[in-house]
Amino acid sequence: MSLYHYLAAAALDIPTPTDHHAYLTYKLDVIKILVLNAAEPLYRKACGLRVKEIRLLRLIHDYPNITSSELKVKLVLDKTLLSKYLAGLEQRGMIEKIPDKQDNRIQQLRLTAAGEQAWQTCETIGRGLEAKFFHQMSGQEWDQLHHLLDKALNSLTDWHSQATSDG
Repeated sequence: MSLYHYLAAAALDIPTPTDHHAYLTYKLDVIKILVLNAAEPLYRKACGLRVKEIRLLRLIHDYPNITSSELKVKLVLDKTLLSKYLAGLEQRGMIEKIPDKQDNRIQQLRLTAAGEQAWQTCETIGRGLEAKFFHQMSGQEWDQLHHLLDKALNSLTDWHSQATSDG
């Protein structure tokens, strides 16, 4: 189903970029839903993976020897769901757990050859989808968007840290 048909079928009233009354979180949520609904079937067909599993592969690729605790923080993901996704990736031979050299209780995560192959396939698909989905942005606008989103995330992280330390 095309993005246009999905929007028509869902009868979503997407705010235009000039609609300053819509909350940023609403716009981000709509973008997330549309992108996930369009991307998920492609990833599942190509690799048999869900987007959240692919995110795990990407982080394990980018941070070899990362622990599940570190992944939990980076993904802001429930521990139970994280364990479920990691177990599935391990059962399919995409990741392996290696005991930490200093502390055998800690398991470090790495991609296997199958995981590397799946990561590469999904990376190609993902970069292609981003180019298609956001084709109206110039390279400079794309970089600026990422910069602004990084600032927003840092601001939110600072707020959260302060809110939790205040009680």
